[in-house]
Amino acid sequence: MESKKTSTIFEHREYFYAVKSILASEIILEMYSTTYVLVKDKDGEWVNHQNNRYQLGKGLLASTIAAIGA
Repeated sequence: MESKKTSTIFEHREYFYAVKSILASEIILEMYSTTYVLVKDKDGEWVNHQNNRYQLGKGLLASTIAAIGA
């Protein structure tokens, strides 16, 4: 998949990122030179992968998922 550069707005700020991969239960994106892997938990909710170096906050994660359309 070709990276798709996009942005999301959360708490009056615009965050820019590139979507690297979208699968049914995993999204990989790069935001400000940091790779984030988002996975679906047992309840079907998107969460940060436990091995991410940094974690997206719940609000920013939800805003990003909504912008991606996943």
